[in-house]
Amino acid sequence: MNPSQTFNYSLGYKLIFRYGNIPITFVFIMYLLPVITNFTYEWTQIAYLFVFILLIIVLNRHYLKLYKLMPYKIEMDDEKLVFTDFTINERTVTMNFEDIESLKGGIFDGKISGLMKITDSNGNEIGFFHKLTNAKQLETMILSKVKKEIYDVVIEKLSARRGKIRDKASGGK
Repeated sequence: MNPSQTFNYSLGYKLIFRYGNIPITFVFIMYLLPVITNFTYEWTQIAYLFVFILLIIVLNRHYLKLYKLMPYKIEMDDEKLVFTDFTINERTVTMNFEDIESLKGGIFDGKISGLMKITDSNGNEIGFFHKLTNAKQLETMILSKVKKEIYDVVIEKLSARRGKIRDKASGGK
């Protein structure tokens, strides 16, 4: 394959998206140690313990989801997208533009940022953030190459978002 464009994350974002949960989990565990070593079965300690354990679980579940969904390198040509450099495994996912069935999240749902997901007819789901180099160009190219029905749904969401912003700016509800 001779890709016409390659998109990837800067080193800083790559480190955050791959390993950001490790220092945060470590800090949460450090906050738990005094409670565990001096545990007296008071309801405040039980609640504190529960909240921090829940935060650790939620954070690491989120990162596990990112590990499965998010490639760190996206190559694009006129017919397809090729996703490589996943955290957990060395898989390569290829999506033809004509096989894309849905675009969700982030700009595709009319939001300013967030995880954007692409799903194809083979059941592959890939996610990426707008922190990619030239992400706007990638989003534009994807929108220009997907089926018209999918394009129309995304444009409708963007128009609805733009209308809400205009209403707020003009003092409406």
